[in-house]
Amino acid sequence: MAEDRKSRRQLLEDLRSLLDQLVRRFGYGLGTVFFIPNPWIGLIFWAALFSSPRLGLFALLGLVVGALLQRLLNLENQSSLGGGVKANALLTAAATAWLFSAQAMPLWAELLLASAAAGMSALIAAASMAMLGKTRFPAMLIGYCMVASMLFVLCPQCTVSAASLMEPWTVPIGPAGWLAAFTRSLGSLVYSPSIAFGSLVCLAFLLWSRAAFLAGVVGWLGGVAVSLACLGLGFNFFYLPLSYNFFMAGVALGAAFYLPGWVTLAVAAVAGAFCAVLALCLQVVTAGGAIAYLPLASMLTVWVGIGAIGLAGQRAIARRYPASRFAPEIVWLKEACLARRFGDPDPLLAIPLAGTVYVSQGFSGDVTHTGKWRHALDFQMVDTNGQRNPIYGAQVLAPGSGVIEAVKNTVPDNVIGGSDFRNNWGNHVIIRLDRGGWVLLGHLLQNSIGVSVGMRVQTGSLLGRVGNSGRSPVPHLHLQLQTGPEAGAPTAPFKLANYLALQASQDPWSQWVAAGVPGPGDFLRAALPNPPVYEILTRMMPGSAVWFCEITGDVPQRFVQANIQRTTRVQILLDDAGRYRFDAGKGGALLAGLEPDAWRITELERVQAPLLSFLGMSVPSIPYAVRVGTTWEDVPPVALNGMGFAESFAPYLGRRFDSARYICKAVGEQDRTCCIEAEFAARGPISPLATTCRFEHLRGPVSLRVAFPHGAIEFSLLSFEPGLSSRAAP
Repeated sequence: MAEDRKSRRQLLEDLRSLLDQLVRRFGYGLGTVFFIPNPWIGLIFWAALFSSPRLGLFALLGLVVGALLQRLLNLENQSSLGGGVKANALLTAAATAWLFSAQAMPLWAELLLASAAAGMSALIAAASMAMLGKTRFPAMLIGYCMVASMLFVLCPQCTVSAASLMEPWTVPIGPAGWLAAFTRSLGSLVYSPSIAFGSLVCLAFLLWSRAAFLAGVVGWLGGVAVSLACLGLGFNFFYLPLSYNFFMAGVALGAAFYLPGWVTLAVAAVAGAFCAVLALCLQVVTAGGAIAYLPLASMLTVWVGIGAIGLAGQRAIARRYPASRFAPEIVWLKEACLARRFGDPDPLLAIPLAGTVYVSQGFSGDVTHTGKWRHALDFQMVDTNGQRNPIYGAQVLAPGSGVIEAVKNTVPDNVIGGSDFRNNWGNHVIIRLDRGGWVLLGHLLQNSIGVSVGMRVQTGSLLGRVGNSGRSPVPHLHLQLQTGPEAGAPTAPFKLANYLALQASQDPWSQWVAAGVPGPGDFLRAALPNPPVYEILTRMMPGSAVWFCEITGDVPQRFVQANIQRTTRVQILLDDAGRYRFDAGKGGALLAGLEPDAWRITELERVQAPLLSFLGMSVPSIPYAVRVGTTWEDVPPVALNGMGFAESFAPYLGRRFDSARYICKAVGEQDRTCCIEAEFAARGPISPLATTCRFEHLRGPVSLRVAFPHGAIEFSLLSFEPGLSSRAAP
């Protein structure tokens, strides 16, 4: 019996795997045309396309041709949002089916023509992806547009005959008429302008991303408004059959390529309006020919929009994000959580001095840190009691890795109270950082600099000693990040990384800061790793773990139901990036990495298992520098699950991310354990009050207690089987 159950289970797993492969092969091609990289949603488009069996079968032929060509060119894993090799091929085959639908042509000839056209389109698509691959511009449907244009030019009578078979477009009257026109227009891209097809397109978008659908609707409305204005000015503009371009331009620039929000919603409206003007021009140039109804206008609009927005670089009005398998609002949720967790993505620099330092002038200081030099810090030194110590002669360390760009080493030091205004920065070192930008360290001691131009330095490398040269009445070290290589170039924002801040408590150095900008009067010092904690966190073994859950008292019912099995099996794997992956199967996965300053949980993937959810809340980060009593704050990462309809509008309405306070309660040097306690500010009906998590050497987390107002959930590690060969699936 056990063998039969095992065989049936294996058969089901094999069938599920086969089904998943088939869905991926068929769903991606058509889904990416609509900027939806989800193969299951792509099946909805296929179902809509097969409402016309002829179009569906020809599109399937084009998909096969595209897939074969992809394999011949070793492009099996190449895809492109907005259209890839297979997407261009299948659309071209569908265009061929439509073009010759009214012609008395043998089926074998039609299939041959469709295959040849699909192959040519796929080749052009592959070439365009190669040419545009290193640019910011997506290839989209270049192959399809070029080959379809050739077909329309070569057989103009075919286009007239095929168009005569389609349902005519009428001027919309009333809300119902406009709704029908919008719905029909969504099918025009694949020659199926019907309410049934358009309704399935709407359903697919609503299932995938409500934010993308909203951006598309706004783009469509913007384009229609301009189209009506053009009609009012006397232009003969037949816009409804090509108005899907307005929708697609809105989706692309309002959500698919840029994080959704109010700004990108406005961009979507402008994109639709701009697309309408381009479509009118194409219709005039082609004398109303079929070429004007291809997705040329939307493609050009997307390229213009990406170029215009990207011209401002980091100051762009919208933030572009790389292609993701998640819906735009989920990507926004992840990015918003990261922004709340880590703040602005400013460059990180290490404290350039050993020991305790005092910030005598911070950003936008009252003395010299003003205007284009406002992003700078001045350091002096203090002793363990916070009393100022002479900094003169202290060692200056590199705050980041890079190459020495410039050195000045011959400026005499000033007497106390004097300044040399001719040599503003005095003796200084400028480093071209590996991560971009230039950092200047100024007012060094004359002839103390031991590096030269072109030399590579690492974070912490000795550069020289603190002096009193240049515009410096008292010895101090000046630190600034610059936008150029010359001394005195405009400064840029930066943060200091991984330091301890002085607190008014029994242990004055108990507050750890992952990254921040200290203000004037702040005392800080670099956070050095605590060897026992560092060993616990960095020696964790991959393997297979079984956790047991015990509930006491009254806890929220959802957690009682979720833990009804009492045990949770978790595979601890290492992915290709060297991150730990805590995989609970259908319960989701948690990703954690060994970063330079801390063990940090970076992502929760579709987490349903309460163990992983609470683990993400309890220890989102553990700094290597923690000792008993060390405290820090962090924002737990959010689970990247599907979002409900109400949550989909978070990019426009906002989302609150609450931080928690963490404290190290114990570090066992003998048994090599570490205990972290978390206190949560949020007080909701299902929010815990506090958690306590214990880590052990090699095994990682071994116990987790989650306290609620009237009960608790305790997770404990029942068994752990190390497995060095465990690897995460690619």
